[in-house]
Amino acid sequence: SMIFEYLEAGGTAKRRYITGGSVQYYGMYVSKSALSELPNNVHPALRELADLLKNVVVLSPSPGRVREPALLGVKESGREGEGLATLLLQMYLKEKDTFEVVEEVVRSLAPHVRRIVPTIETVGGEHRATMLVEEEGLGRVPLSNVSDGTLRLIALAVALYGGARVVALEEPENCVHPRLLETLVDAVREAPAQAVVTTHSPHLLDHVEPEEVYLVVREGLETKVRKLSETREVEAVKGFLREGRSAKLGTPACWARGCERTRPSGGPRPSRAREARAEGAAR
Repeated sequence: SMIFEYLEAGGTAKRRYITGGSVQYYGMYVSKSALSELPNNVHPALRELADLLKNVVVLSPSPGRVREPALLGVKESGREGEGLATLLLQMYLKEKDTFEVVEEVVRSLAPHVRRIVPTIETVGGEHRATMLVEEEGLGRVPLSNVSDGTLRLIALAVALYGGARVVALEEPENCVHPRLLETLVDAVREAPAQAVVTTHSPHLLDHVEPEEVYLVVREGLETKVRKLSETREVEAVKGFLREGRSAKLGTPACWARGCERTRPSGGPRPSRAREARAEGAAR
């Protein structure tokens, strides 16, 4: 069989299959944003802003989408983590140093993970990318049996350390044990990408400085953003953080950390991953 792909005017991608003399057509609409259709004479500052926004990776990984076998031609992971297996396979084959950094970051966040093994399987006659996760005491585990939290952490590590310039992470604490949040915050801070994190978790806020926090507040028909450090509540928040209590719930953060501020045993600090990345670049 032969496959031809082309793009029609109006943004419709066509895929033409020719098998044994028969022809079948499959249409697929390609969504376009306003950023991709800016006129040539647009103001340079607006063009620069558009280029920046086009390079922002927005991630809210869905374990179900991450588990799906991915087409081999995918060049980037989607918002929900679809295509992640292909991205890791390409990284393993073409950017081994980056892959090893990502793998080490995952181990720092999920110490039970020993290796990530990209692989290819055949689904309905088509080759698709998938991966196995080698876990302590279990061997190589297919994605169908890997926990939701582990899959989310792999997706977060790829987004932060896979070469993106700006990453927006939506509620990265979901499916993650509160005890791991300190290590997660360290990984975000030390990543080469600039990260913007949205959260509703008071436990995640236990591990950041008030000066790092922006409040997003709905007031009537408006949504306003302001620095926490510019509000009257900042001193109260600092007091809560010093006492080890979550600001709104009054929940002892000691519970979330298992009454200690140590990282889980067996996992290296993300800073080691950053050092490994630097050594790889030097080579």
